[in-house]
Amino acid sequence: METLEDTDPRGQLYRSWQLKELLRMLPHQPVGQAEAELKRWIFRASHSRIPEVVELCRKIRRRRDDILRTIGPGYSNARLEAFNNKINHHPHGLRLPTRRQPHRHDQTPMQRPTHPPTNTHPLTHENNRRLK
Repeated sequence: METLEDTDPRGQLYRSWQLKELLRMLPHQPVGQAEAELKRWIFRASHSRIPEVVELCRKIRRRRDDILRTIGPGYSNARLEAFNNKINHHPHGLRLPTRRQPHRHDQTPMQRPTHPPTNTHPLTHENNRRLK
C-alpha cells in the first residue's frame, strides 16, 4: 500500500487540506479574529506554490471585504445550498405541487369559469373610432 509520502512527495495535498480547513473555520470566529485569520490565510495561500490554491487566494483577496461583511452578521447560504442540492439530485428535477382540487367520485371535476368577451360586436372602421 502506498503511503501519503509516496503519492504526494512535495506535501501539496496535506498543505491544501490544512488551508481548506483554516478557511472553513473562518465564519465561526468573531469578526476581529476572523479578519486576522483571513490575512494570515491569504499570506500562507499565496506562498503555498500550489497553483489552484494561489488562484483561489487571488479571488479571496479581491472579495476580502465582502467575505468579512458576511461573517459579522453570521449570514449563511446553507438553506439555499440544501434546496439546490435537492433539485440537482432529484431524478426528475424539481416538481412543484399542482394547484388541483381533490377529485371526488360523486362530483364532476371543477371547470374553469369562462368570461364573456370584452367586445361583443366586431370591430369595424366606425366601431374602432368610438373605442379611442
